Amino acid sequence: MILMVIFASFLFIIIVFHHIFTFKTHGNSMEDFNIWLNDHNRDFTALKKLIYSMNLIPSQSKHTWDSLTQKILQQLEKGVDFEKLESIIEFELGAKYGLYIDEFNSEEIATDIMDWWNSSS
Repeated sequence: MILMVIFASFLFIIIVFHHIFTFKTHGNSMEDFNIWLNDHNRDFTALKKLIYSMNLIPSQSKHTWDSLTQKILQQLEKGVDFEKLESIIEFELGAKYGLYIDEFNSEEIATDIMDWWNSSS
């Protein structure tokens, strides 16, 4: 669990530095970056609450989902399609969280996430 939190934090730092570099090389200001960062943090928090509310693993900590939330949010920001999102969810919940495919419905989870994303954009 601690490793997942460390990994999610590390992934977030990489994403932030990537976006700083991208913003600077495309002539955008730090104000534009700050707006993006605030939006990203707001979306991260809302998506993590949505995933947590699905109660995929009983007695879970909210931090349990940081890595998955970051991965999904990054894909949403890139314009991921439904099928790819569904396959990411299946892989992550199975490989990283140890859930069996019959313990969750990746199509329903992907639908809920896409509905949230489309309504928040």
